[in-house]
Amino acid sequence: MVCFTQDTSIPEHEQWVITCFMVGDPGRQRSIPPEAQRGEAVVTHIKKACHEIGVEMPEPIATHEFEWAEHDTFLGAPSPVMGVDVLSTDAGKSLREPFRNIVFFSGTETALESEGFMDGALRAWSRSATEVIAYLKALHSILE
Repeated sequence: MVCFTQDTSIPEHEQWVITCFMVGDPGRQRSIPPEAQRGEAVVTHIKKACHEIGVEMPEPIATHEFEWAEHDTFLGAPSPVMGVDVLSTDAGKSLREPFRNIVFFSGTETALESEGFMDGALRAWSRSATEVIAYLKALHSILE
């Protein structure tokens, strides 16, 4: 059922989160039952996986669901699927380099951490905004 998970916790905020993805036919099949039933199924799935490695998962405080396929602007997927370590190579790192100091890139795949997730998108936006501000300050000092 769950295709992959990622620990998207933010310890400094004491926010403990496991993000799960269901894709393809399993994801489409998963969207058929009511939302409450889907959430219970995911929690049961994760508890079983944790139990198999000797870890008891505490009861979640809440579950939240976002069905990407239901939103026209996402075209059914939150992020591309890339091979292991692609974003940490020089090719991946080049995604965050400005183009001729005119175009600055800010997207989840340009994040330094949490790539491919909303947290990464926000971190990337903050990074690129800082880069743009620094560039504009430098340009302003040249033009004075």
